Amino acid sequence: MTHAAVVFNGILGGGGLGWGMAQVAGAFARAGMLRRVLCGGIDGGIGLGPLPLTRVSTTALVGTLFRTPLRSRDDLIRTLSDASFDLLASRRLPADADLVYVCSWAALRTIRAARARGARSVLWCPTPHIEESIRIAREEGARFGTKTRYATDWMRRRVLQEYAEADWIRVDSRYVLETMVRRGVPREKLLLVAPGVDASRFYPGQGDGVFRVCLVGQLSLLKGYPYLVRAFEALGVPAGELMLFGPLVDRFNRRMVERYLVNPRIRHGYGDPVPVYQRASVFVLPSVADGFGFAVLEAMACGLPVIISESTGAKDCVRDGEEGFVVPDRDVEAIRVRLLELYRDPALARRMGRAARRRAEGLDVGRVGPELLRALTQAREAAR
Repeated sequence: MTHAAVVFNGILGGGGLGWGMAQVAGAFARAGMLRRVLCGGIDGGIGLGPLPLTRVSTTALVGTLFRTPLRSRDDLIRTLSDASFDLLASRRLPADADLVYVCSWAALRTIRAARARGARSVLWCPTPHIEESIRIAREEGARFGTKTRYATDWMRRRVLQEYAEADWIRVDSRYVLETMVRRGVPREKLLLVAPGVDASRFYPGQGDGVFRVCLVGQLSLLKGYPYLVRAFEALGVPAGELMLFGPLVDRFNRRMVERYLVNPRIRHGYGDPVPVYQRASVFVLPSVADGFGFAVLEAMACGLPVIISESTGAKDCVRDGEEGFVVPDRDVEAIRVRLLELYRDPALARRMGRAARRRAEGLDVGRVGPELLRALTQAREAAR
């Protein structure tokens, strides 16, 4: 039987990445394969029960760095955090693990340590190929007047080496797969397994009659939220509201959102997204580079029609005109038109919302583990 270790620089179950890692850890545990989770901690609210945990945390390091002149260099702080975690985790892998599942950016030493022990590695890449992400981040920065860095050059080289040295690379969507192949990653290394959603936690609410648009997720330029703000402001719906719900990743984005909040119909929040979904009328995620977008499935499970961009990986799960709409990247007018359509036709919005809920129920989190294990089995057989 395979003995697996799951390695993640963060809280298992915390945020989108933490939830994605929790899906795999839970699947390995149910299959009797999980030997150890190496991470900063486990969110008790995710319902996985006790898991074998080795705590590896860089919280103290990050806190110290934020008290230095480096606090304005989010990219450098992330690099130091990921590299430090990777070093510590690589030294604490369980001796009997023959499969290591690790998240990209904090994985190179761990992959090498696993190989030295005769173990295989699966690298989860939840974002597009790093070269594509850097390119798009630079384009967005130029559009909005910031030189905020997506990644240090040292981290870029490390991630490219992760791609080269991992035995397999798990991707969440065809969008990410295409960026990988386009940048030269061998197709046979790629395992396409979409995430799932907990449809028992995310379920429809009653709403309150207000036409409320929501975006849930980390508020960075790659999420495309400025395009949604422009579309909403051009919409002209009486008493409509826009909720931008999620952490602000750096000072530039904090300043941007603060300017938007001058409009009393635009709000910002952070915390449990379930009440936000349940009070909303429509969910919009106009990302310009998003490997999947867990919030899309969450919103669908809550019975919301969704509007997403072409560069949102979750478009694999959304049929244009059925569960919502897929619009071109950066197209403010297309977003505005679709929002207006849903506002003027509540019956259409309800029909799409019901279809979205049905679609989400068929993408339950319980299917992720078996699909990943099948993909691994097929990859191993193909490599023989």
